[in-house]
Amino acid sequence: MKIHTDEKPFRCKECGRAFSQSASLTTHYRIHTAFSQNISLIQHLRTRSGEKPFTCNECGKTFRQIRHLSEHIRIHTGEKPYACSACCKTFSHRAYLTNHQRIHTGERPYKCKECGKPFRQRIHLSNHKPVHTGVKAYECNRCGKAYRHDSPFKKHQRHHSGEKPYECNECGKSFSYNSTLSQHYEMHKRNAYQNNV
Repeated sequence: MKIHTDEKPFRCKECGRAFSQSASLTTHYRIHTAFSQNISLIQHLRTRSGEKPFTCNECGKTFRQIRHLSEHIRIHTGEKPYACSACCKTFSHRAYLTNHQRIHTGERPYKCKECGKPFRQRIHLSNHKPVHTGVKAYECNRCGKAYRHDSPFKKHQRHHSGEKPYECNECGKSFSYNSTLSQHYEMHKRNAYQNNV
């Protein structure tokens, strides 16, 4: 027993504080776990109540956790701190980098339980599942055409509504589809190139 010595061989992994007895370290460690549990409790209560106390000064969007606000701010700053070591492409979120790296590694960790087909991202697996059920949950109330997924359904609805949410920054022309806007931008690039030649 080292009660009467200054030796403190028991060190806290969380904060580095040292103790002469393991029992003292155990007691001390409860502070960290209680703090961690308290933070988890606060986050849980915010989820249940809908409270979002963290606000983006740029756009006013609110968040339950400060970490989510910090990640969101990157949209405004354009910061992309996560870089792919294989191709140097940068990302604003670590999860985006992880998904991207699977292109290089070939990893497909999400497998369909029905057919075994593997996917790089969970969302791709979710989009695949209706193939087996045959369910088309999204039906157009104007023409009756049905879709398995909401994305093509929303695109289809623009056909009826005439909505054009994609606007060209160069000339102000609007388009129903992002792909059409991209093709339109190519036209601007070609014209700019021809004018410079």
